[in-house]
Amino acid sequence: MTRRPIAHLISAGLGSIWILLEVLIMRSVKYCLYREDPYFVAQGLSVDVSSFGKTREEAAANFREAVELYFEGEKDPDYSDISEVTVGEELISA
Repeated sequence: MTRRPIAHLISAGLGSIWILLEVLIMRSVKYCLYREDPYFVAQGLSVDVSSFGKTREEAAANFREAVELYFEGEKDPDYSDISEVTVGEELISA
């Protein structure tokens, strides 16, 4: 998690300038991208969010937007800091 300060300048009446300091928290969000015809699906592993698109790029962009909306305004959203991802496949009787 990385914190980056961003300064915003706001002009108030009589030419006064106020500087507000906003701290953005940057998180590494892991996700899995797979094909589920006719779309690509981006399924979050770090967060319980998913999205889809007609292309891999569109699915990833839609996922990013969905995650940003998920974190927006939340004080303590559910987030898992996943350090390693491995994709597996098993044949099972079903």
